[in-house]
Amino acid sequence: MAQTAKRGIRAKIGLLPTLFLVGVILYVARDVLIPLAVAILLAFLLTPGVAWLERRRLGRFLSIVFVVGAVLTMLGTITWVVEHQLVQVVAQLPDYRDNIQDKLRRIRGAAQGNIVKAAADVDAALRITPSTSPATRASASVTFTPATPVPQPPGTAAPASTPDPPVVRGSSESWSLSRVIDQYSSQVLRRLATMGLILVFVIIILANRKDLRDRILRLVGEARLQVTTQALDDVATRITHYLLIQSAINAVYGICVGIGLWIIGVCSPEGRFPNLLLWALLAMLFRFVPYLGPWIAAALPLVLSMALFSSAGVLVSTLSLYVGLELVTSNVLEPWLYGATTGMSAVAVLASAVFWTWLWGPVGLLLSTPLAVCLVVLGKYVPQFECLSVLLGDEASKATVNESG
Repeated sequence: MAQTAKRGIRAKIGLLPTLFLVGVILYVARDVLIPLAVAILLAFLLTPGVAWLERRRLGRFLSIVFVVGAVLTMLGTITWVVEHQLVQVVAQLPDYRDNIQDKLRRIRGAAQGNIVKAAADVDAALRITPSTSPATRASASVTFTPATPVPQPPGTAAPASTPDPPVVRGSSESWSLSRVIDQYSSQVLRRLATMGLILVFVIIILANRKDLRDRILRLVGEARLQVTTQALDDVATRITHYLLIQSAINAVYGICVGIGLWIIGVCSPEGRFPNLLLWALLAMLFRFVPYLGPWIAAALPLVLSMALFSSAGVLVSTLSLYVGLELVTSNVLEPWLYGATTGMSAVAVLASAVFWTWLWGPVGLLLSTPLAVCLVVLGKYVPQFECLSVLLGDEASKATVNESG
Protein backbone atom coordinates (compact mmCIF):
# COMPACT_ATOMS: atom_id res chain seq x y z
CA MET A 1 0.00 0.00 0.00
CA ALA A 2 2.82 2.39 0.85
CA GLN A 3 4.55 1.70 -2.46
CA THR A 4 1.30 2.26 -4.36
CA ALA A 5 0.78 5.61 -2.60
CA LYS A 6 4.34 6.65 -3.39
CA ARG A 7 3.85 5.74 -7.05
CA GLY A 8 0.67 7.80 -7.15
CA ILE A 9 2.43 10.80 -5.64
CA ARG A 10 5.33 10.46 -8.09
CA ALA A 11 2.89 10.23 -11.02
CA LYS A 12 1.12 13.42 -9.93
CA ILE A 13 4.42 15.24 -9.46
CA GLY A 14 5.52 14.02 -12.89
CA LEU A 15 2.49 15.76 -14.39
CA LEU A 16 3.78 19.20 -13.38
CA PRO A 17 6.24 19.53 -16.31
CA THR A 18 3.49 18.40 -18.68
CA LEU A 19 1.05 20.99 -17.32
CA PHE A 20 3.72 23.68 -17.54
CA LEU A 21 4.43 22.77 -21.16
CA VAL A 22 0.72 22.84 -21.99
CA GLY A 23 0.44 26.30 -20.40
CA VAL A 24 3.34 27.59 -22.49
CA ILE A 25 1.76 26.20 -25.67
CA LEU A 26 -1.60 27.79 -24.80
CA TYR A 27 0.08 31.17 -24.33
CA VAL A 28 2.31 31.06 -27.41
CA ALA A 29 -0.39 29.75 -29.78
CA ARG A 30 -3.22 31.89 -28.39
CA ASP A 31 -3.81 33.67 -31.72
CA VAL A 32 -4.93 30.36 -33.23
CA LEU A 33 -6.32 28.61 -30.17
CA ILE A 34 -8.64 31.45 -29.08
CA PRO A 35 -10.71 31.46 -32.32
CA LEU A 36 -10.77 27.66 -32.25
CA ALA A 37 -11.99 27.59 -28.63
CA VAL A 38 -14.68 30.20 -29.35
CA ALA A 39 -15.80 28.22 -32.42
CA ILE A 40 -16.05 24.99 -30.42
CA LEU A 41 -18.19 26.68 -27.77
CA LEU A 42 -20.46 28.20 -30.41
CA ALA A 43 -20.70 24.79 -32.05
CA PHE A 44 -21.81 23.28 -28.73
CA LEU A 45 -24.44 26.02 -28.43
CA LEU A 46 -25.75 25.59 -31.98
CA THR A 47 -25.64 21.78 -32.14
CA PRO A 48 -29.10 21.21 -30.55
CA GLY A 49 -30.76 23.48 -33.14
CA VAL A 50 -28.93 21.85 -36.04
CA ALA A 51 -29.76 18.36 -34.76
CA TRP A 52 -33.43 19.32 -34.31
CA LEU A 53 -33.66 20.52 -37.92
CA GLU A 54 -31.86 17.41 -39.17
CA ARG A 55 -34.45 15.23 -37.43
CA ARG A 56 -37.08 17.18 -39.38
CA ARG A 57 -35.35 15.96 -42.58
CA LEU A 58 -34.15 19.40 -43.61
CA GLY A 59 -30.66 18.16 -44.41
CA ARG A 60 -27.35 18.87 -42.72
CA PHE A 61 -26.24 21.66 -45.05
CA LEU A 62 -29.55 23.54 -44.98
CA SER A 63 -29.82 23.07 -41.22
CA ILE A 64 -26.38 24.61 -40.66
CA VAL A 65 -27.11 27.48 -43.04
CA PHE A 66 -30.45 28.20 -41.38
CA VAL A 67 -29.11 28.12 -37.80
CA VAL A 68 -25.92 30.08 -38.53
CA GLY A 69 -27.86 32.61 -40.61
CA ALA A 70 -30.41 33.08 -37.83
CA VAL A 71 -27.65 33.65 -35.26
CA LEU A 72 -25.82 36.12 -37.51
CA THR A 73 -29.07 37.98 -38.17
CA MET A 74 -29.82 38.20 -34.46
CA LEU A 75 -26.31 39.42 -33.65
CA GLY A 76 -26.45 41.97 -36.48
CA THR A 77 -29.80 43.27 -35.26
CA ILE A 78 -28.57 43.61 -31.69
CA THR A 79 -25.42 45.38 -32.89
CA TRP A 80 -27.45 47.81 -35.00
CA VAL A 81 -29.86 48.58 -32.17
CA VAL A 82 -27.05 49.13 -29.65
CA GLU A 83 -25.14 51.37 -32.05
CA HIS A 84 -28.27 53.41 -32.91
CA GLN A 85 -29.17 53.86 -29.24
CA LEU A 86 -25.60 54.80 -28.30
CA VAL A 87 -25.56 57.49 -31.00
CA GLN A 88 -28.72 58.95 -29.47
CA VAL A 89 -27.20 58.94 -26.00
CA VAL A 90 -24.02 60.64 -27.21
CA ALA A 91 -26.07 63.26 -29.06
CA GLN A 92 -28.03 64.05 -25.88
CA LEU A 93 -24.97 64.39 -23.66
CA PRO A 94 -24.69 68.21 -24.14
CA ASP A 95 -28.24 68.55 -22.81
CA TYR A 96 -27.22 66.73 -19.65
CA ARG A 97 -24.09 68.82 -19.13
CA ASP A 98 -25.88 71.66 -17.32
CA ASN A 99 -27.50 69.26 -14.87
CA ILE A 100 -24.19 67.52 -14.16
CA GLN A 101 -22.42 70.86 -13.65
CA ASP A 102 -25.18 72.03 -11.32
CA LYS A 103 -24.89 68.88 -9.22
CA LEU A 104 -21.11 69.12 -9.08
CA ARG A 105 -21.41 72.81 -8.13
CA ARG A 106 -23.77 71.96 -5.28
CA ILE A 107 -21.50 69.18 -4.07
CA ARG A 108 -18.50 71.50 -4.22
CA GLY A 109 -20.36 74.27 -2.40
CA ALA A 110 -21.49 71.89 0.33
CA ALA A 111 -17.95 70.59 0.75
CA GLN A 112 -16.48 74.11 0.90
CA GLY A 113 -19.12 75.18 3.42
CA ASN A 114 -18.31 72.26 5.67
CA ILE A 115 -14.59 73.01 5.43
CA VAL A 116 -15.09 76.71 6.26
CA LYS A 117 -17.35 75.85 9.18
CA ALA A 118 -14.82 73.36 10.54
CA ALA A 119 -12.01 75.93 10.22
CA ALA A 120 -14.11 78.55 12.02
CA ASP A 121 -14.83 76.13 14.85
CA VAL A 122 -11.14 75.34 15.21
CA ASP A 123 -10.25 79.06 15.21
CA ALA A 124 -12.86 79.82 17.84
CA ALA A 125 -11.61 76.96 20.00
CA LEU A 126 -8.03 78.28 19.79
CA ARG A 127 -9.11 81.77 20.78
CA ILE A 128 -11.09 80.59 23.77
CA THR A 129 -8.23 78.44 25.09
CA PRO A 130 -6.15 80.61 27.61
CA SER A 131 -2.37 80.70 27.20
CA THR A 132 -0.67 79.93 30.53
CA SER A 133 2.92 80.11 29.33
CA PRO A 134 4.73 83.53 29.57
CA ALA A 135 6.95 82.50 26.71
CA THR A 136 3.90 81.97 24.56
CA ARG A 137 2.63 85.51 25.31
CA ALA A 138 6.07 86.97 24.65
CA SER A 139 6.39 85.18 21.37
CA ALA A 140 2.90 86.27 20.40
CA SER A 141 3.85 89.96 20.81
CA VAL A 142 6.83 89.74 18.48
CA THR A 143 6.13 91.15 15.05
CA PHE A 144 8.11 90.40 11.98
CA THR A 145 8.85 93.10 9.45
CA PRO A 146 9.83 92.35 5.89
CA ALA A 147 13.50 92.62 5.12
CA THR A 148 14.57 95.89 3.47
CA PRO A 149 16.96 95.77 0.56
CA VAL A 150 20.60 96.43 1.41
CA PRO A 151 21.77 99.72 -0.22
CA GLN A 152 24.62 99.30 -2.65
CA PRO A 153 27.64 101.71 -2.57
CA PRO A 154 27.69 104.27 -5.34
CA GLY A 155 29.29 103.16 -8.53
CA THR A 156 28.51 99.51 -7.93
CA ALA A 157 26.37 97.79 -10.51
CA ALA A 158 23.38 95.84 -9.37
CA PRO A 159 23.80 92.09 -9.50
CA ALA A 160 22.56 90.70 -12.72
CA SER A 161 19.57 88.45 -12.44
CA THR A 162 20.21 84.93 -13.57
CA PRO A 163 18.20 84.13 -16.66
CA ASP A 164 15.63 81.36 -16.49
CA PRO A 165 16.82 78.09 -17.94
CA PRO A 166 15.48 77.46 -21.38
CA VAL A 167 12.43 75.25 -21.47
CA VAL A 168 13.19 72.09 -23.40
CA ARG A 169 10.13 70.93 -25.20
CA GLY A 170 9.88 67.33 -26.23
CA SER A 171 9.72 66.79 -29.90
CA SER A 172 6.16 65.61 -30.51
CA GLU A 173 5.53 63.29 -33.37
CA SER A 174 3.75 64.98 -36.20
CA TRP A 175 0.17 63.87 -36.56
CA SER A 176 -0.56 62.03 -39.75
CA LEU A 177 -4.06 61.26 -40.92
CA SER A 178 -2.90 58.42 -43.11
CA ARG A 179 -1.14 56.76 -40.17
CA VAL A 180 -4.30 56.93 -38.05
CA ILE A 181 -6.34 55.48 -40.90
CA ASP A 182 -3.81 52.70 -41.40
CA GLN A 183 -3.84 51.77 -37.70
CA TYR A 184 -7.62 51.83 -37.51
CA SER A 185 -8.07 49.86 -40.72
CA SER A 186 -5.51 47.27 -39.60
CA GLN A 187 -7.37 46.73 -36.32
CA VAL A 188 -10.72 46.46 -38.10
CA LEU A 189 -9.33 44.04 -40.67
CA ARG A 190 -7.73 41.93 -37.95
CA ARG A 191 -11.00 41.66 -36.05
CA LEU A 192 -12.93 40.86 -39.22
CA ALA A 193 -10.38 38.17 -40.08
CA THR A 194 -10.74 36.67 -36.59
CA MET A 195 -14.54 36.69 -36.86
CA GLY A 196 -14.33 35.10 -40.31
CA LEU A 197 -11.98 32.41 -38.99
CA ILE A 198 -14.37 31.67 -36.12
CA LEU A 199 -17.30 31.43 -38.56
CA VAL A 200 -15.38 29.00 -40.77
CA PHE A 201 -14.43 26.88 -37.76
CA VAL A 202 -18.06 26.79 -36.57
CA ILE A 203 -19.36 25.65 -39.95
CA ILE A 204 -16.67 22.98 -40.29
CA ILE A 205 -17.27 21.64 -36.78
CA LEU A 206 -21.05 21.53 -37.25
CA ALA A 207 -20.75 19.84 -40.63
CA ASN A 208 -18.23 17.23 -39.47
CA ARG A 209 -19.12 16.81 -35.79
CA LYS A 210 -19.85 13.09 -36.09
CA ASP A 211 -16.72 12.47 -38.16
CA LEU A 212 -14.59 14.40 -35.65
CA ARG A 213 -16.07 12.36 -32.82
CA ASP A 214 -15.27 9.09 -34.62
CA ARG A 215 -11.72 10.24 -35.30
CA ILE A 216 -11.15 11.08 -31.63
CA LEU A 217 -12.49 7.68 -30.58
CA ARG A 218 -10.27 5.94 -33.13
CA LEU A 219 -7.25 7.96 -31.99
CA VAL A 220 -7.76 6.91 -28.37
CA GLY A 221 -8.11 3.23 -29.24
CA GLU A 222 -10.59 0.43 -28.64
CA ALA A 223 -9.31 -0.25 -25.11
CA ARG A 224 -10.65 3.09 -23.86
CA LEU A 225 -13.56 3.40 -26.27
CA GLN A 226 -16.28 3.32 -23.63
CA VAL A 227 -14.54 5.77 -21.28
CA THR A 228 -13.79 8.22 -24.11
CA THR A 229 -17.39 8.05 -25.34
CA GLN A 230 -18.70 8.81 -21.86
CA ALA A 231 -16.23 11.69 -21.47
CA LEU A 232 -17.19 13.27 -24.79
CA ASP A 233 -20.90 12.94 -24.05
CA ASP A 234 -20.40 14.38 -20.57
CA VAL A 235 -18.45 17.39 -21.88
CA ALA A 236 -20.98 18.08 -24.63
CA THR A 237 -23.93 17.80 -22.26
CA ARG A 238 -22.44 19.99 -19.54
CA ILE A 239 -21.21 22.76 -21.84
CA THR A 240 -24.39 22.82 -23.94
CA HIS A 241 -26.63 22.99 -20.88
CA TYR A 242 -24.41 25.63 -19.30
CA LEU A 243 -24.48 27.88 -22.36
CA LEU A 244 -28.23 27.50 -22.85
CA ILE A 245 -29.00 28.17 -19.19
CA GLN A 246 -26.64 31.15 -19.11
CA SER A 247 -28.27 32.62 -22.22
CA ALA A 248 -31.72 32.21 -20.69
CA ILE A 249 -30.66 33.75 -17.36
CA ASN A 250 -29.00 36.70 -19.07
CA ALA A 251 -32.06 37.31 -21.24
CA VAL A 252 -34.32 37.36 -18.18
CA TYR A 253 -31.80 39.61 -16.42
CA GLY A 254 -31.89 42.12 -19.29
CA ILE A 255 -35.70 42.09 -19.36
CA CYS A 256 -35.81 42.76 -15.60
CA VAL A 257 -33.37 45.67 -16.00
CA GLY A 258 -35.53 47.23 -18.72
CA ILE A 259 -38.74 46.82 -16.72
CA GLY A 260 -37.11 48.13 -13.54
CA LEU A 261 -35.74 51.25 -15.23
CA TRP A 262 -39.15 51.85 -16.84
CA ILE A 263 -40.83 51.67 -13.42
CA ILE A 264 -38.23 54.05 -11.95
CA GLY A 265 -38.88 56.54 -14.75
CA VAL A 266 -42.65 56.30 -14.39
CA CYS A 267 -42.50 56.87 -10.63
CA SER A 268 -40.20 59.87 -11.06
CA PRO A 269 -41.97 63.25 -11.51
CA GLU A 270 -39.25 64.46 -13.89
CA GLY A 271 -39.96 62.11 -16.76
CA ARG A 272 -39.22 58.63 -18.01
CA PHE A 273 -35.87 56.86 -18.21
CA PRO A 274 -34.57 57.11 -21.82
CA ASN A 275 -33.14 54.35 -24.04
CA LEU A 276 -34.55 51.42 -22.07
CA LEU A 277 -33.87 48.95 -24.88
CA LEU A 278 -30.18 49.90 -24.91
CA TRP A 279 -29.69 49.33 -21.17
CA ALA A 280 -31.58 46.01 -21.32
CA LEU A 281 -29.43 44.75 -24.21
CA LEU A 282 -26.19 45.91 -22.59
CA ALA A 283 -27.16 44.20 -19.32
CA MET A 284 -27.89 40.97 -21.19
CA LEU A 285 -24.68 41.04 -23.27
CA PHE A 286 -22.24 42.18 -20.59
CA ARG A 287 -23.48 39.58 -18.17
CA PHE A 288 -21.73 36.93 -20.22
CA VAL A 289 -18.53 38.44 -18.76
CA PRO A 290 -18.15 36.90 -15.28
CA TYR A 291 -17.97 39.18 -12.23
CA LEU A 292 -17.18 42.45 -14.10
CA GLY A 293 -19.82 42.46 -16.82
CA PRO A 294 -22.92 43.47 -14.80
CA TRP A 295 -21.17 46.47 -13.23
CA ILE A 296 -19.80 47.64 -16.59
CA ALA A 297 -23.35 47.55 -17.96
CA ALA A 298 -24.66 49.43 -14.89
CA ALA A 299 -22.14 52.28 -15.19
CA LEU A 300 -23.87 54.19 -18.00
CA PRO A 301 -27.42 54.04 -16.54
CA LEU A 302 -26.07 55.22 -13.18
CA VAL A 303 -24.34 58.19 -14.81
CA LEU A 304 -27.47 58.96 -16.82
CA SER A 305 -29.66 58.82 -13.71
CA MET A 306 -27.40 61.43 -12.12
CA ALA A 307 -27.28 63.58 -15.25
CA LEU A 308 -30.94 63.53 -16.26
CA PHE A 309 -32.74 63.57 -12.92
CA SER A 310 -32.13 66.25 -10.31
CA SER A 311 -33.34 64.15 -7.38
CA ALA A 312 -31.00 61.65 -5.76
CA GLY A 313 -33.80 59.11 -5.38
CA VAL A 314 -33.52 58.01 -9.00
CA LEU A 315 -29.80 57.34 -8.61
CA VAL A 316 -30.39 55.35 -5.43
CA SER A 317 -33.24 53.40 -7.05
CA THR A 318 -31.14 52.56 -10.11
CA LEU A 319 -28.23 51.39 -7.99
CA SER A 320 -30.56 49.33 -5.80
CA LEU A 321 -32.09 47.74 -8.92
CA TYR A 322 -28.76 46.51 -10.28
CA VAL A 323 -27.44 45.39 -6.89
CA GLY A 324 -30.66 43.53 -6.05
CA LEU A 325 -30.87 41.78 -9.41
CA GLU A 326 -27.21 40.75 -9.25
CA LEU A 327 -27.52 39.40 -5.71
CA VAL A 328 -30.61 37.35 -6.56
CA THR A 329 -29.15 36.06 -9.83
CA SER A 330 -25.69 35.21 -8.48
CA ASN A 331 -26.74 33.75 -5.13
CA VAL A 332 -30.06 32.10 -5.95
CA LEU A 333 -30.62 31.38 -9.64
CA GLU A 334 -27.11 30.49 -10.80
CA PRO A 335 -26.22 28.09 -7.94
CA TRP A 336 -29.60 26.43 -8.31
CA LEU A 337 -29.39 26.02 -12.10
CA TYR A 338 -25.63 25.63 -12.61
CA GLY A 339 -24.91 23.30 -9.68
CA ALA A 340 -25.91 20.06 -11.38
CA THR A 341 -24.80 21.26 -14.83
CA THR A 342 -21.17 22.28 -14.41
CA GLY A 343 -20.23 20.25 -11.33
CA MET A 344 -17.81 22.95 -10.21
CA SER A 345 -17.33 24.70 -6.89
CA ALA A 346 -17.56 28.48 -6.51
CA VAL A 347 -13.85 28.73 -5.70
CA ALA A 348 -13.02 26.77 -8.85
CA VAL A 349 -15.08 29.18 -10.98
CA LEU A 350 -13.25 32.18 -9.52
CA ALA A 351 -9.80 30.56 -9.85
CA SER A 352 -10.54 29.56 -13.43
CA ALA A 353 -11.62 33.11 -14.29
CA VAL A 354 -8.39 34.54 -12.86
CA PHE A 355 -6.17 31.97 -14.58
CA TRP A 356 -7.70 32.18 -18.07
CA THR A 357 -7.89 35.98 -17.93
CA TRP A 358 -4.19 36.09 -17.11
CA LEU A 359 -3.45 33.64 -19.93
CA TRP A 360 -5.76 34.83 -22.73
CA GLY A 361 -7.01 38.25 -21.63
CA PRO A 362 -10.71 39.28 -21.82
CA VAL A 363 -11.56 36.38 -24.14
CA GLY A 364 -10.16 34.00 -21.54
CA LEU A 365 -12.56 35.48 -18.99
CA LEU A 366 -15.46 34.65 -21.30
CA LEU A 367 -14.22 31.10 -21.87
CA SER A 368 -13.10 30.39 -18.30
CA THR A 369 -16.10 28.40 -17.08
CA PRO A 370 -16.51 26.11 -20.15
CA LEU A 371 -12.78 25.42 -20.19
CA ALA A 372 -12.84 24.59 -16.49
CA VAL A 373 -15.74 22.19 -17.14
CA CYS A 374 -13.56 20.39 -19.69
CA LEU A 375 -10.80 20.06 -17.10
CA VAL A 376 -13.23 18.67 -14.53
CA VAL A 377 -14.47 16.03 -16.96
CA LEU A 378 -10.88 15.20 -17.93
CA GLY A 379 -10.00 14.58 -14.30
CA LYS A 380 -13.14 12.52 -13.82
CA TYR A 381 -12.44 10.01 -16.60
CA VAL A 382 -8.62 10.01 -16.81
CA PRO A 383 -6.95 8.70 -13.63
CA GLN A 384 -3.72 10.63 -14.26
CA PHE A 385 -5.62 13.92 -14.09
CA GLU A 386 -7.82 13.03 -11.12
CA CYS A 387 -6.30 15.93 -9.17
CA LEU A 388 -8.08 18.38 -11.50
CA SER A 389 -11.46 16.87 -10.67
CA VAL A 390 -10.67 16.97 -6.95
CA LEU A 391 -9.50 20.60 -7.04
CA LEU A 392 -12.14 22.01 -9.38
CA GLY A 393 -15.17 19.73 -8.98
CA ASP A 394 -17.76 19.65 -6.22
CA GLU A 395 -17.93 15.86 -5.87
CA ALA A 396 -15.25 15.80 -3.15
CA SER A 397 -17.21 18.14 -0.92
CA LYS A 398 -20.40 16.12 -1.50
CA ALA A 399 -18.61 12.92 -0.58
CA THR A 400 -17.29 14.50 2.61
CA VAL A 401 -20.77 15.62 3.58
CA ASN A 402 -22.22 12.15 2.90
CA GLU A 403 -19.54 10.44 4.99
CA SER A 404 -20.04 12.82 7.92
CA GLY A 405 -23.78 12.34 7.74
